[in-house]
Amino acid sequence: MTVVGIIGVDHVVVEHVFMFFINKLGYKGVKLVDCERDCYTEEGTLNKFAPCAKTIDHESNTERNEREPVTKRICFCGCDFGDTYECWVKFRARKAFMVTTSDWNSNYIISKLSKESELDIFSNTFFVSLAIDIPSISRFSMLMNTYENNDQIYHEKTVDMLTDNSDNVNVLLSLLINELNESRDGTYRLLRKSDYYIGYFKDFCDLENKILGLKLSEMDLRPSWDEYFMKIAKIASQRSNCISRKVGSVIVKDKKILSTGYNGTPKNMNNCFEGGCARCTNPDRVEGKSLETCSCMHAEANAMLFAGIERCNGATIYITLMPCISCTKSIIQCEIERVVYSAEYSIPENISTIKLLRDSNIKVDRFIERQYCL
Repeated sequence: MTVVGIIGVDHVVVEHVFMFFINKLGYKGVKLVDCERDCYTEEGTLNKFAPCAKTIDHESNTERNEREPVTKRICFCGCDFGDTYECWVKFRARKAFMVTTSDWNSNYIISKLSKESELDIFSNTFFVSLAIDIPSISRFSMLMNTYENNDQIYHEKTVDMLTDNSDNVNVLLSLLINELNESRDGTYRLLRKSDYYIGYFKDFCDLENKILGLKLSEMDLRPSWDEYFMKIAKIASQRSNCISRKVGSVIVKDKKILSTGYNGTPKNMNNCFEGGCARCTNPDRVEGKSLETCSCMHAEANAMLFAGIERCNGATIYITLMPCISCTKSIIQCEIERVVYSAEYSIPENISTIKLLRDSNIKVDRFIERQYCL
């Protein structure tokens, strides 16, 4: 089960994506629509899926019947609390949420999300948000079209300005784009919060290929085990008191957490950000050098100390930063069998901690986060 919510500025693009998911990918469609809360006469229609008006030409009647019903409109009707638009939007989102979660055997496409409250409600389930933005030149064309109904004098002054100085074209373009960004308000914020963002496409065919490349229907929306434990390591790093760099670590065995650790000064010492480490507060420090003068305990060292050498045997350690030479030797001594790290670390060229680990028959993997922008 996958629920995809569309976020977009251009209604034509959003509608095309919505129909693409229904007709080509077999999703069921849910449209969030505004109303005056007086369409109870259509409640029977609104509460049931209806066949989509557009179908794929090459489909047989049998295939079409198997695919029906595919679309549903959900409005504000039935909301018995609150008299504000925001309350109605939340009610509509909750109603759509109940619809999509009641049929775990189907995939759903929702058009379209325009409020952060909607995003918050849908994020409680197997949901991904897909933002479709349009190229700047297309936005410019849209804005020029909106000015067609404005005062003719405005057009004449604009033309004169562009004719007298061609550099003003860039200025005008920038102003128009800023105006569009301001006018779309909540949608613009949602674009930046989306799980997946398609920011450029040549045409609708290119857009469809980019969507297909995401393989949303095949995706396990739960994080992989590596992603899961690395996220926990990153959360652990937020407890760090080191002003130089925040690092977190998690030791795992049989998919169970043995211990966590983060870097910072030892117990009963001042925190690093309170002056507890002379090296970290030295403006002339060089990354990867003179580590022996640093008062901070490293994240993986803390995690290994808390877990103990016996429990570390055969475990996996997740670290947000590639281990230094000292921690590498401790990892080898604790007989940890796998190291997963996220960021690279600057160390002397004649020392390779990765090589040292692999020479000790320890598996080393670098964790690469999934990319969500196309």
